[in-house]
Amino acid sequence: MGLRRPFTRYIIRNAIDGVRERLTAAQPFYLSVNVFPADLEDDLFLEFLVHCVAERGVSPERIVLEVTESARFSIASPAELFKRYRKAGFKIFLDDFGVGYSNLGNIFQWDVSGIKLDRIFVRSIGDVASAIPVLDQVIEMANQLDIQLVVEGMEMRRQVDYIVERAPHAVGQGWYFGQPVPAGELGNALKAA
Repeated sequence: MGLRRPFTRYIIRNAIDGVRERLTAAQPFYLSVNVFPADLEDDLFLEFLVHCVAERGVSPERIVLEVTESARFSIASPAELFKRYRKAGFKIFLDDFGVGYSNLGNIFQWDVSGIKLDRIFVRSIGDVASAIPVLDQVIEMANQLDIQLVVEGMEMRRQVDYIVERAPHAVGQGWYFGQPVPAGELGNALKAA
């Protein structure tokens, strides 16, 4: 329907507005937004982002752009594209890492700020012993490359303990920490957690 471009911009503006107070506060807090390759390839998208955060008094370093690892770009390599966004202060994370085509070379070539590990690996903690060495290798790789690791799908204490022991600087995401809430209820949800 041709609405992807305005819809993405609408989502980003509203997401930033919804947590603006936290994004401008001193405590560490960042906002992740999913974007399509076509968004990043749009010459006006970076300009939109820069203007959007400046207008709201938010540092671009507080905004993470998540691109699905298996996303297809129309350009041969998005490395130069990612570089432009990073130069402007934004961070680029590969989302759903480990379930796409998992080309480890992309992490090196694209020089991403972080990876978001798919929940399939966390589900295996305590259940599927064969997946644990792979999880441990990904954690070690993130440590060695000094990139942020986000681990999604954390639902049980044993999963949290496992990740905290091996990757204390990782960011955990999942039902263990709380259910999704509207931005206005985030403060209460954090207090309850």
